[in-house]
Amino acid sequence: MNGNHRDPTHYVTFPSNILTALLQLTYLELENIGLSVPADGGAALPPLQALTRLKGLRLYFDGEAAAAVNSSMLSGMQHLTSLELFWLSELDPGALAPHTQLQHLELSDCRIRGAAAGVGQLLFYMQSLQQLTDLQFCCHDDPPGPAVSYSALTASSRLRHLKVSGCRLPAGVWHVFPDGRQLPHLE
Repeated sequence: MNGNHRDPTHYVTFPSNILTALLQLTYLELENIGLSVPADGGAALPPLQALTRLKGLRLYFDGEAAAAVNSSMLSGMQHLTSLELFWLSELDPGALAPHTQLQHLELSDCRIRGAAAGVGQLLFYMQSLQQLTDLQFCCHDDPPGPAVSYSALTASSRLRHLKVSGCRLPAGVWHVFPDGRQLPHLE
């Protein structure tokens, strides 16, 4: 569902109860939709864990309609191979933990829960993403974790495309390419 990202008055409000009827869905893209916060104070983002057949998920929110992703929100997606998250108000690093089969991962302008410690935790979970072929990592607002943690960005020997942008990287960040790491497909 796409809305006009320049004018928040034109957002589409997504009724989360629709997801219970879409259990066969394999790809979901929510872009610039208006999210109303439930009266009970629960999460504004629809519950996604019921979409167990999803292979691709793209969530794009601009500053007017930011959303948070926690670990339980993506927990039911056992077949997820592509994950694109843009402009999240908060990303729980543990959300990546069960998704070791990811081939495409894009994290752009997402605030990582836990600041520097959270970035380190996110990079820790990224070490197990051995199927990754495409990785884009852009983290403007988060402080850097330890330099050695960034070797997780090149942990997959299948990596073909790597884009790191807008990050405040720590000194010694060349740990991204540790000695002996073979990246035969990297373009």
